[in-house]
Amino acid sequence: MNDKVAIEVENVSKKYCKSLKRSILYGIKDIGRNVLGMSSHSEKLRKDEFWVLDRFIEGAGLLATTVGGSRVIGQLYTMLFLSDKPLCLDDMVEKLKTSKGDASLNIRELERLRVVKKVWVKGDTKDFYEAELDFEKIIKSGLIRR
Repeated sequence: MNDKVAIEVENVSKKYCKSLKRSILYGIKDIGRNVLGMSSHSEKLRKDEFWVLDRFIEGAGLLATTVGGSRVIGQLYTMLFLSDKPLCLDDMVEKLKTSKGDASLNIRELERLRVVKKVWVKGDTKDFYEAELDFEKIIKSGLIRR
């Protein structure tokens, strides 16, 4: 992976609440629990909460279909783009709840388009992938292929 940072986020929750009132209540409860040295249930979803990354990945899939692409291609690229480490196909299939065949076909298409590359992960025999983050390189690659 190159040294350029596309997006960096620290100390921000990746879950949100649909209701502002409930969100404020949860925030007050979490602050109180933290002050008392208790866990704030950060991994559990409460009523009206959702994981923002899941929604973002779903939205990227829908966006891909509006420009003539595959939903799964949009989801795979977005998942890899947002990941801080390379992912194997099994991890992506589990997260997207799609078939391994469909994911494999679409990841090969992303490789062909040069927006995803296969990388080696020490101690593992599976194929791992990471997204190309250099948009200038992606655009140039697309123009050259036409």
